[in-house]
Amino acid sequence: MNKYRAAALMLCCHLIAAPVVAQESPPRIRAIKAKGPVSLRPDRAYLLFRSDAPSLSPVFLRIPTDAETASYEEARRNAFIKAEPGLIRKRQQLLAQKTEAEKAGLKFNKPIPPVPSLDTFDFAYDKIINAQTVGMGSTFERSDRDRTMLLEALPGDYVLYGIGWNDIFETCFCLGTVSFPAEAGKITDMGSLFIAGAGPQSDIPELAGETGFGESSMSDFLPVWTAAIRPANASTKIPALLVDKPIVPAAYRAQGKFVAGFSFAINRLAPIPGVLGYDRGKVIDLATGKVAPNQYD
Repeated sequence: MNKYRAAALMLCCHLIAAPVVAQESPPRIRAIKAKGPVSLRPDRAYLLFRSDAPSLSPVFLRIPTDAETASYEEARRNAFIKAEPGLIRKRQQLLAQKTEAEKAGLKFNKPIPPVPSLDTFDFAYDKIINAQTVGMGSTFERSDRDRTMLLEALPGDYVLYGIGWNDIFETCFCLGTVSFPAEAGKITDMGSLFIAGAGPQSDIPELAGETGFGESSMSDFLPVWTAAIRPANASTKIPALLVDKPIVPAAYRAQGKFVAGFSFAINRLAPIPGVLGYDRGKVIDLATGKVAPNQYD
């Protein structure tokens, strides 16, 4: 199974409402406040970024490991074996009702489910949460214009999945985004994140071509959000409490299109020179010059 699909199946729905998590579940991403000297855990990765949108947050997806994917598949198979007899009985009952209705010349409007199989089995997995919004209230540093966030997370490969608010996944970057590795014991500097509604024209250079689409891209409830990343470089300001820490710039990689049916809107991350580009509907990996493969095949 494609790891993006496996990740989506592994409780991305927690973004809508986060219930109590099973005890063996990995910890959630945690924002760190600057209260004094910072100690980095050797078994955790750290993400550093600056944001100009204090009420909105990035949604991160950690790509599941092979062991996590195998655990999910085993749990899914076991759940299907347990549920299969009941699913067969329900389908047979509906088929019998349909036959009786047709004999009586009546319409039968209830949907007939497909023959039960592992491929069509509707399974909710509650052991892993690997798609999370970030609580922007616990800032590491802040100013009138922006805030700096330091996050503690599990090591692994992360995808900038979209934009959210609290535990609501508002806009996914299903049409193109980036991923990056986050190593244990190190701070991965993502650079600066700029977020804007797609309707008004933004004065952020990276968002010039991604905004200004007018009223049709906005709503009173949830607008379509767009975002841009300005990668960290030698001039990027590092918080004083972190200057002696192992900090590495995020090694961004272009990621192709994917499906996330649990968001309210879809968009794409703005192009990043040398990393992410677009050719009409195609996502281009600028590091290779090739089309980035879709993540739901």
